[in-house]
Amino acid sequence: MDLHPTYYLKEGYSQCQEYLQYDDTKWTDEFQDHVYKLALEEFNEECKKRENILFLSVTDLGCGSGFKLMKYFGDCNTLGIDLEPNISHAREAYRHLNEIPLSCNWHQWLRFTVQPFSAIQLLHRIWNHNFLICSDTLEHAQNPDLLMDLMVASNAERIVLSTPIRDEDEISLFRNGPPRNIYHLREWTFEEFAQYVGQFLQVEKHLIVEEVHQVMVCRQKE
Repeated sequence: MDLHPTYYLKEGYSQCQEYLQYDDTKWTDEFQDHVYKLALEEFNEECKKRENILFLSVTDLGCGSGFKLMKYFGDCNTLGIDLEPNISHAREAYRHLNEIPLSCNWHQWLRFTVQPFSAIQLLHRIWNHNFLICSDTLEHAQNPDLLMDLMVASNAERIVLSTPIRDEDEISLFRNGPPRNIYHLREWTFEEFAQYVGQFLQVEKHLIVEEVHQVMVCRQKE
């Protein structure tokens, strides 16, 4: 695939050059709760099309503390993927859910690395999960193309993405980057994000939520 080298960010936009890893362990649903609500609505729509929803499993690529994944999808088979210390926190915090007698649901937690062998293992784990969430993760990634490639290579039939929307107001001090949030390496405008994601996936819905957030619902390209 012939990728755009600057992720479709406008000419002259300055990405943050210092990567800072974000510790999400202390947060629950203070941020992006509306994204997971929308994801659950989309999940329920997908369930209506199927006779047996037991075959629907959910991957959260960039699950943070795992709280919102369990809050909205605790009744499903789930796979949460993130960096440390987030993933160890989630594994310990929700260990008890895998110990419920006669429960048909299983919750797995996987540490993400960019090593080739680990990426292959990661793809193998995602392969059986056909609903994928990636909420406010791409702006943190040193190379978001790697995450988009994983989404494409997976068999996820419906994908919900979100990212902050960059303020393009003339008086904004951050319209040309770097972002105000020191943990964000870049932020996209509505149009830029549509172009970027459109390289990889078929965008079915693209919404602005609460004025500062953009959310997409996507499928694999045919």
